[in-house]
Amino acid sequence: MAIDIEAVRAQQRELNMISDEVASVKRRLKRHQEALDAAWKSTEIKGLDAAIEDVVRRLNRLAGDLEDMGHDVMVAGEEIKAEEEAAEAEAEEARRLAADVNI
Repeated sequence: MAIDIEAVRAQQRELNMISDEVASVKRRLKRHQEALDAAWKSTEIKGLDAAIEDVVRRLNRLAGDLEDMGHDVMVAGEEIKAEEEAAEAEAEEARRLAADVNI
């Protein structure tokens, strides 16, 4: 069964889109954090900032992991496609040689 490289590309695009959405959430969270820091002057804000920074780090890691997975999916798909094409070329050559022998 041949690999559908277009489906692989679609999977990569989907992972990249999710990564972009995660990055967007991170940016919005940072904007809310800045607004809180500007409006709320108390000792509690330090704990809230630490929690937000932890979430931001996790979102960064998630976005990077998703991009890496998208890249890995595409590389694996291209490798499989190349292997399939090489096997088909070998099979075609074997058929041609067999036909030459039967002549």
